[in-house]
Amino acid sequence: MESDPGFTAAQFVLSEDAPQCDMILKGGVTSGIVYPRAILEVAKKYRLRSIGGASAGAIAAGFAAAAEYARRNGDPAGYARLDECCAKLPSILSGLFQPPAHLRSLLQAGLGLTAAKNKLGGFLAPLRWILASGAGLGAAVYAGLLAITDLLTTAPVWSPAAIPGLIFAVIVGAIAHLALRVGLMVFGDLRRQNYGLCSGMPVGAAKSQSLTEWLHTSLQFIAFGDQPPDRPLTLRDLEGGGQFPGLEIDFRTITTNLSMQQPEVISRTRLNLFFDPEQWARLFPADVMNYLKAGQPDPSAAHLHSLPKGLDLPVLVAIRMSLSFPFLIQAVPLWLRDAAIKGRPFSQIWFSDGGITSNFPIHFFDALLPSRPTFAFSLDDRPDTFETSDRISMPQNARDGSILPIHRIETLGNFAGALLGSAKGWQDQMQSVLPGQRQRVVRIKLDKATEGGLNINMSKEVSERLMGYGGEAGRLVCQKFNFAEHRWRRALVAHEQLEVLTDTLRKAWPEYGVWYSGYIRHVESYCESINFAHRQEIARRFWSLSAASVDLGPPLKVKYPRPPARLRTAPEL
Repeated sequence: MESDPGFTAAQFVLSEDAPQCDMILKGGVTSGIVYPRAILEVAKKYRLRSIGGASAGAIAAGFAAAAEYARRNGDPAGYARLDECCAKLPSILSGLFQPPAHLRSLLQAGLGLTAAKNKLGGFLAPLRWILASGAGLGAAVYAGLLAITDLLTTAPVWSPAAIPGLIFAVIVGAIAHLALRVGLMVFGDLRRQNYGLCSGMPVGAAKSQSLTEWLHTSLQFIAFGDQPPDRPLTLRDLEGGGQFPGLEIDFRTITTNLSMQQPEVISRTRLNLFFDPEQWARLFPADVMNYLKAGQPDPSAAHLHSLPKGLDLPVLVAIRMSLSFPFLIQAVPLWLRDAAIKGRPFSQIWFSDGGITSNFPIHFFDALLPSRPTFAFSLDDRPDTFETSDRISMPQNARDGSILPIHRIETLGNFAGALLGSAKGWQDQMQSVLPGQRQRVVRIKLDKATEGGLNINMSKEVSERLMGYGGEAGRLVCQKFNFAEHRWRRALVAHEQLEVLTDTLRKAWPEYGVWYSGYIRHVESYCESINFAHRQEIARRFWSLSAASVDLGPPLKVKYPRPPARLRTAPEL
């Protein structure tokens, strides 16, 4: 393999005290082709410490983590290898998605619906053989009925007057056959295909690598070079300090637990999950399966094995569970003990695309007062009125970027897309425009009709143009981002919210504390883990905080940055 001469190992040699950063990458199916060059440009200046993303963003985040792992272990060429792997994407992109032969037409029809023009034609063209056979069947049925009528009557039936009926029969036959065959594929085959057209593994005698194969070989090559070990890259590899202890890599992806209707960071889940080796062998390469099956099967269900937890999880598994784009890439089945149902010790649960619940997990790695920047790359739709110069933006002025991009709603499809996007992404979107947050978000605007998204048949020229946008975005981060100003704004936001918190505590605790002191002798939960001495110490600390809030005085009467934020208790992901 030969590296792109634009990126060499020497460009990624950094000192131990080089600046560090975190990185969040938004999902976007093929739009993720933007990210590699952005990562490479940032990695010339920063060491990557915490890296995460959703869906396609999870792929790029995994590659970045693998490259940083190599650099941290004295091999800066890992980044050159990342570029080498991704430089081939424009030529191999469409071949990565490999449905079974009998479902290829359904995949092409679905992609046709995303076409910029003539969506109906784009949908019907791949299904023309179904339409033709249905039309032929309709004509045959009509001819048969005419033949029977001819035998039973003396009146002539084979005449020009029969042509309208023939045309009607052809149309009805084509439509009925299309509805039947597509219905069987969608409601029958897709269910048996784990609700997705592509497993990620090769189909038949495929001439090109499939998506999961390519991910696995790329991860191994980026992290370990030409002679990777016979085990997959794991989170434990990333966590180790390498030549620079204290520079651990925190890699996270988000997936959607459909069965429990919640997002999940699979490497940090509290669920005790199991996998069926027979099911997973259709989703992961053989050497990954050998690693996963190394543990003993569960004695209560011999066919199930425990999913490696925490740092023992392969990076590939964390990525694959985040990119199960609905109906395109198969969902991932796992099993969970289910004591609620008698006679069934395990229930199957399904994991799908992380973007369903959080396509832009900007909350990853965040802190009230950050010690290093967390850069977030967002893939947005490009409004028709924007010029080429508006493709990349990263607002640094205090007032810029406080309003989200406005999406045009002119069709029923636009309306439906806006409904779905609002339902699943409003929290991520609102957080991305908060003061002290929006200055770290790089927005890359793409033409939804022709660039990225479900356009898996993008031309090589379009794909390479998108990769160029990523390089531009990465250079913008390195040249424009002002970390000192970012920390100042974050301090203002934190101070306002701490004032609200301390003022609330000052007003509420005196009465609450009296009740608390009386009740701690009679608590009914957490009695062993928090003994009476601990409960008293909690009371003392609350009283101290309450007294400190009185010493602070009333909240300052100043104009803080807007829109306002709120400190709140939320589930940890």
